[in-house]
Amino acid sequence: MGISDKWNAYEPTKGTLGWVAAGSAVATVVLGFTLGGWVTGGTANEMARDAANASRAELAASVCVDNFRGVDTARADFEELTGMRPHQQRGFVEKAAWAQIPGVDRLGRDAASRCAEMIVALDPSELSTPVAEVVDDEPETAIQ
Repeated sequence: MGISDKWNAYEPTKGTLGWVAAGSAVATVVLGFTLGGWVTGGTANEMARDAANASRAELAASVCVDNFRGVDTARADFEELTGMRPHQQRGFVEKAAWAQIPGVDRLGRDAASRCAEMIVALDPSELSTPVAEVVDDEPETAIQ
């Protein structure tokens, strides 16, 4: 009698089938959570909240950099910002007028840090140069 004959002749009991089903369920759950990437509802909510916060910070930082590029003092601010340490850069950005976004009271820490990183990574040639004041060589005369 070969293995295939023994396999075909095997008749499991209800108890054996129950244990096999329970073991399969446990193995599926263990493998799903450890190797399959499954998470609980609470973890999924936390991950979604973190992703939303990160995307908001990234958007705010992008707006901040665009505002920075448009100010007349961009080159001077860039020089000052690149000479600071990262925690000082964040504070500088949080206080800057170009970091203000309509409808937002203040730029968050993550957004300010990301904005500072993005500004420091800019090529200085991309920054606007201040408009030179028109010099009037004629002396002022009093209007009578």
